[in-house]
Amino acid sequence: MPGEEILSVLWVLVCTVAVLALCYYVTRRLNCLPAFSRYAGGIPREGRLEVLSRVLLGKDQSLVVAAVGKRCFLLGCAAGSVSLLTELTEEEAAAWMTRREEKSSTEQRPFRDAMSELLKQKVQRGEHRD
Repeated sequence: MPGEEILSVLWVLVCTVAVLALCYYVTRRLNCLPAFSRYAGGIPREGRLEVLSRVLLGKDQSLVVAAVGKRCFLLGCAAGSVSLLTELTEEEAAAWMTRREEKSSTEQRPFRDAMSELLKQKVQRGEHRD
């Protein structure tokens, strides 16, 4: 019967959506637990991977200086792979960390804040159009 087939398909769709919603809920709850939230992708949150610098060498090829915690690495990136070229010495890593701290101290403000400030200035000058 055609009505039974439609109900069967609808039942499968409802079950699929329910399973996906349950998976989403469980993963969100696990991420809130201290034992699971300490690590994200195998990297401790306090030592997350951060790209400090990237130099493009050609199409789909680049050199990357990346930091994980207090350690810095020089990586070669190509179309389908990432290769560790070397781990930077403590002195080299300290120089990159100093750059990172300077960069974060002069970090740009979010776009939303800059845009709202610009709109306020326009309104004050009477340039705002409705």
